[in-house]
Amino acid sequence: MNSLPAQLIDGAKSRAAAIPRLLQIPQAQGELVVCQASILTKSWSRVHAKLFDSCLLLYPDSNSDTPTSVFLVEDAVVKYDATDIGSMVMNSSISTPHKFTLTRPSTGRTIWVSTRDVNARDAWIAALLSTGSASVAAQ
Repeated sequence: MNSLPAQLIDGAKSRAAAIPRLLQIPQAQGELVVCQASILTKSWSRVHAKLFDSCLLLYPDSNSDTPTSVFLVEDAVVKYDATDIGSMVMNSSISTPHKFTLTRPSTGRTIWVSTRDVNARDAWIAALLSTGSASVAAQ
């Protein structure tokens, strides 16, 4: 019988071996408007997003091969109808009312996501939850 550390190492090797396959077909992809709060800036920007396993990659456009940001979905918590970033939510010309937040409690990192309509919002949340890495915040 394998010891727990050996099982963990085998699991990590198996997942690492699957990465090239996972990066071929995203579980979800499309245009989003995101706000990533940092020390320097809080601004909305249009991105092309791709969800691979438990990694949300944000690209400047659909033709780019290099993501500008990577958000690990590992322990993320989804919160519907996020309006907790102050006046930026209401004053942005590119965000919509169909928002949600994605927060990693372990790191404190949060991104706010705005979609074109409620169906797109719900589809992105379903895709994030289907990774088995994210959960929904209690209402």
